[in-house]
Amino acid sequence: MRRRLVQRASGNVLEVAVGSGRNFSYYNAGKVTSLTAIDFSREMLEVAGEKRKELEPIPLRLKLASTHQMDFKDGSFDTVVDTFGICSFEQPVQALQEMRRVVKDDGQVLLLEHGASQHRKRGMFRQKPAGEACARCLPGLLRRQSSAWTWGPPPELAPDELQDALQSITLRAAALLCRDRLDVGSFAPDVQKFSILDSLPPRIKREVLRLASAEMTAERAMGAMVGMAVADSIGAFLEFLPVGKKGSRFNPKTLQVEGSFNKFKLKPGQWTDDTSMGLCLADSLLVCRGYDGADIRVRFWNWWHRGYNNAFRRDPERRNSVGLGGNVAVSLKDVMDSSPSPRFESNREDAGNGSIMRLAPVPIFFSADPEKAAEMSEESSRTTHPGAVAAAACHFLGFFLARAINRDRAATETAAAFLDDTVEDYLRWDWPSAPHAKLVRLLHSAEPEGSRERCWNWRDAAGPFLKETLEARGSSYNGYPVSPNYVGAYSLDGLAIAMHSFYHTASFMEALTRCVNFLGDADSTGAICGQMAGAFYGLSAIDARLVSRLRRWDCDEVALRGALLHVLGASCQGLSLPSPCKPVTVMQVLLTTSKSSVTTESTKTDSASTEEAQSPPIPKIESFDDKLACNSAGFCLLQETCTSQL
Repeated sequence: MRRRLVQRASGNVLEVAVGSGRNFSYYNAGKVTSLTAIDFSREMLEVAGEKRKELEPIPLRLKLASTHQMDFKDGSFDTVVDTFGICSFEQPVQALQEMRRVVKDDGQVLLLEHGASQHRKRGMFRQKPAGEACARCLPGLLRRQSSAWTWGPPPELAPDELQDALQSITLRAAALLCRDRLDVGSFAPDVQKFSILDSLPPRIKREVLRLASAEMTAERAMGAMVGMAVADSIGAFLEFLPVGKKGSRFNPKTLQVEGSFNKFKLKPGQWTDDTSMGLCLADSLLVCRGYDGADIRVRFWNWWHRGYNNAFRRDPERRNSVGLGGNVAVSLKDVMDSSPSPRFESNREDAGNGSIMRLAPVPIFFSADPEKAAEMSEESSRTTHPGAVAAAACHFLGFFLARAINRDRAATETAAAFLDDTVEDYLRWDWPSAPHAKLVRLLHSAEPEGSRERCWNWRDAAGPFLKETLEARGSSYNGYPVSPNYVGAYSLDGLAIAMHSFYHTASFMEALTRCVNFLGDADSTGAICGQMAGAFYGLSAIDARLVSRLRRWDCDEVALRGALLHVLGASCQGLSLPSPCKPVTVMQVLLTTSKSSVTTESTKTDSASTEEAQSPPIPKIESFDDKLACNSAGFCLLQETCTSQL
């Protein structure tokens, strides 16, 4: 079996978990150009090195390396080989994703693995049972376009049952989130390695993701979060390049950024301030069970000064956050203690894109009510941007995202038709106050030639007329100096570029590619477009290779936040899900919690099957305050403190 498989290898080959080099003699020297062999055991590599002669004349490179974080560029190999190694991997799913990442688009991954068979005596000689076992255990690899399958096969549940199951597991997860208050100032602890999700058992994380990926609206919510992050990470390589610069572009086939600038020296999949601040928004909404502007501002401060939610938590070579914008920097100086005002109170009319680029968590949390989503999105802008224009841009995008996430299950309309309908509904909506005049101009998309806002003509396929817009603005616009080759930093410009890219394409990848290749403020325009396209097309429409890159640094926590935000937000508002969160007293908790639901040494079991069959226990009561969550059975869940992790 080994011989038959390995002889199919060709080109530049990577063998994962090479072990003793048992496969060396099977490689075809006429087909294989080179062999790179990795293993996580130095002793095994030494044994393999002694068999080097069996490979001649094929060049051999031996390397001590992790299987789930391979230090190779995307698309480095024509063939990846692994024989009977996955059973020994510490993180098998991540290892499979890494194999998929490092192999070329037209390459091959050759696996020979143990597989359960219904025919025990004959199963080892048949391809079908082993193939079925792989399909059950390794679907994230086999279904490249459906990244959600990484967490297991979709549940076979009716829609109502699926929603109930998703709500139940989400409320359990929410009860385990670390809710300790973050500090500001010179004595604030370093939180670069901290996450509010640290205390969630992996089993609960996987189950939330598995169920959410099968529920259409939750899957779109995850798409908005992941879309924001992957677009930010790609756009970061093109940011600061002048508009129209030849040779600088993102190639969607190879996922390579040609002629990149990469000011912050990021690795593929790492994000900038756009996503980091979005994660801060998400954490605040989840921990506070609703909107708390003061808490959001404290988390923003900890992002920049203490590394909270930056892309380097799992990168030993980096620590400090990157991408602080000028408007945000000014607002952070106003955060003097752990209970600042919920808004950045200033007479400034800042209208940069710093509040719209990070927005997704807010409309996801309030997505059951598009009007509420728009209002809270506008309010979130004021944590860093006091200007009315930036708030108006967030107001519209919040409305769009909520509407995209919750649109009809059977909707088949195109992106262009959906955006047209959304704009029409927005302009007809009975808002408490009229939308900002400049936003209305943008939405009408009817700027004449020579206009200083011609890039707002997002409906024009010949657009977005970035060079013409910059020329018309000259050296100053809205009281600010104009960079002759940089566009998108103004909130309405960034929104218009993202709308244009979404409107004139038919997939997530097309929208993303079109947007970031306009250059300029590519990470932020990309993040805005990624939110829109992710919410519309859903997580499953995002290329699994992009998700795999992100997973290397976030371990699916961006997607997980999207699922938790969507379900917990609806539950706490009592809108579309049946068990709203409600405040209760500690005495009620003690009276309604059954003895069997409290973890004690006497109730623990060594049986894995029994553990899987039971619901996760309610946490031990270590401390309590006035913020509680309720599970689907009506029990109120107290949160364990996470001080030791800070």
